[in-house]
Amino acid sequence: MKQKSVLFLLLLASEISAGHILTFFFVPFSNEDSARHMANKFKKPHAVAKRSLLNLGGGNPIEGIFSTYYGFLNVSDSIGQTSFPLRQSKKPLTVITTQKISPIMMFNNTVSHWELVPGSPAAAYTFAFKEDKETKLSLWEVSQAAVPENGQIPPTDTLIILAKPKNIYVPLGATLAAQDANLKLPNILARRGINTVRNALFMLNISFLFRPVDLLYKKEKTRYGTLLAE
Repeated sequence: MKQKSVLFLLLLASEISAGHILTFFFVPFSNEDSARHMANKFKKPHAVAKRSLLNLGGGNPIEGIFSTYYGFLNVSDSIGQTSFPLRQSKKPLTVITTQKISPIMMFNNTVSHWELVPGSPAAAYTFAFKEDKETKLSLWEVSQAAVPENGQIPPTDTLIILAKPKNIYVPLGATLAAQDANLKLPNILARRGINTVRNALFMLNISFLFRPVDLLYKKEKTRYGTLLAE
């Protein structure tokens, strides 16, 4: 009887356990970065006025930013975090920022791959997970990548951030990486001006093609932990 109980608990644990995740945080541009960015606008007075009107709405610049990865769709929360079920090993990840993507259908509701929309600006980056041979420290090496000339976005190993590239700043170079089974990318900076309402309306038209990321909450001693479920 005792053996059956242990077996049942093991089976139950395997059913409710959460897999590894890929996660990252959007962080707002610092005041210094914003000031430098605004200084370049003074040559165009109308641009300064437009930026001032956009900032009147206030709001949280790191909340409500859509991303997609391996067929999953998620949106950043109030602290700027976005998470997905992990679908790859620690091999290079391509990150593409663009405001619009177009589905190329295979059949029915099955998407073959995504393509960039002509006329919609895009930027691409490579996130490579490496280990320093001397220090044995794990690092993320981030570099600029070429936007696909044919407009085709690889269906795997690609994270797409749905925002204008000018509003997303990806720091280049090396960043320390956590020694973890999960993949936590370096922070990505978000400028004010991302039109989350317009992006949400665009995504509403194609949201049926994605799998949503469902959240489970686990009660702990002092807080609730958040788990991902498919």
